[in-house]
Amino acid sequence: MTDTEQSTVNENTENENKEQSDLPTPGQMLLAARDEMQLTTKQVAERLRLRVQIVEDLEHDRFSKYVAGTFTRGYLRAYARLVQVDEDLLFKSYEAMNVEERPDDTMQSFSRRRREQTQDSRLMAVTYIIVAVIIGSAVIFWLQNASNDEVESNGSTVAERMLEEQDSQLQLSAEDDAGPAEITRATREPIFIDESNVERTADPVASETEAESILDEEAEREAEQAAARRAEEERQAQQARERAEAEQEAERQARTEEEEPDANVSVSELPDGELVLGFEGDCWIRIEDATGQAIAFGVKPAGHVINLEGEAPFEVTLGAPEVVNMTFRGEEIDLSGYRPGRVARIVLPQAE
Repeated sequence: MTDTEQSTVNENTENENKEQSDLPTPGQMLLAARDEMQLTTKQVAERLRLRVQIVEDLEHDRFSKYVAGTFTRGYLRAYARLVQVDEDLLFKSYEAMNVEERPDDTMQSFSRRRREQTQDSRLMAVTYIIVAVIIGSAVIFWLQNASNDEVESNGSTVAERMLEEQDSQLQLSAEDDAGPAEITRATREPIFIDESNVERTADPVASETEAESILDEEAEREAEQAAARRAEEERQAQQARERAEAEQEAERQARTEEEEPDANVSVSELPDGELVLGFEGDCWIRIEDATGQAIAFGVKPAGHVINLEGEAPFEVTLGAPEVVNMTFRGEEIDLSGYRPGRVARIVLPQAE
């Protein structure tokens, strides 16, 4: 690149930087446009469905680094369209402020590598644990089989040794007899040994297992009986509670029928005051004064009368206007024009 071309590029860059520095900030553009349209920040927030604080932050160029740039650009675009500001010029000024920062790719790749290493380490640890459990189970299984084989071999050895001793005794007795002495039935017939008894006697592990199974069955049977007793006690207690609640409800209804006051509150019975409401039935209300503060809110029961003082005008919202009698500065407010079951919204004093 020649010196002339380099100087031309530098001059263009300086001109662009100068133009960007001469541009007003996005907040200044939005604030000026809002003042020109004679709108308040509250009105702008209501139309954009944003908080008033967000609108004020945008007008004062307070762009948080903890909010994604996509949201900030969306707020700016919506605000610019509302107050009719050139979006291209607005975003050109916004980009000149260098609010959005590019993430560090190196740090992201390093963090990703660390996460992968951590996951690999966890997988290896789980693999080692599984292998150790398998080896331990195999060793225990082998030891148990070896002990059972040893017990069975001991039992068979005892039986064989007793049979050998019996045969040797018979031979000795036969040799000692001089003549053809008769061999008694007891000596002639072999002695049979119940090997199952020998095995049970020589296998203490099996006897302990049978004893433990019997104890487990007894414990389970006792637990089932205890659970059945607890269920029966809970059922009886629940029935007692239900009977007591039914008796209390009956007494309460009886007292209500005997002591129920007259819920009708006519306009003539209302006291004097700035804003007075009398209720002939349950009604939800919300009343705000000129400061925007709710001076009355909630469900008012039948027969209730409220006398309110505040700074007019009042914004009155009634959930059931057909059960409300209302006076404003001593004059009755006609609510007969509102349909029953529909919410009524009234501003007092009413416009003439």
